[in-house]
Amino acid sequence: MKGRQIDMKPTDTLIEEHKIIKIGLSCLERLAGNAVDSGKLDSDMAHKLIDFLKNYADKFHHAKEEAELFPVMKRKPGFKGGCSPVVVLIREHELGRCYIDGMKSHIEEAAAGDEEGRRWFNENAQSYLKLL
Repeated sequence: MKGRQIDMKPTDTLIEEHKIIKIGLSCLERLAGNAVDSGKLDSDMAHKLIDFLKNYADKFHHAKEEAELFPVMKRKPGFKGGCSPVVVLIREHELGRCYIDGMKSHIEEAAAGDEEGRRWFNENAQSYLKLL
């Protein structure tokens, strides 16, 4: 497509990544729901989703927001200070990491049918879904 100009802003890439993350969140919602309904968590799918959330959503996408987008935002009026939108977003990323770790730490027991493990996996999954 020689000669054709593509008008993309850097934030367009982040928006496209959000769409991919939403697909992963939909899968997480279904996985957690199936675990509640069946009494057992699909550990293979849970590990794959945790890998996606840790590596794509967090280490790739959130890291890009934190390194590239947030510094630009901080230079704008209203985005500075201890309770600025940037600070809130960074805290949300940190909280999301805690929920991912919480899900990961309960996969095996939830997959074995342990009610408490399943409950904690689901609690962390639901909290992560609400956060994002």
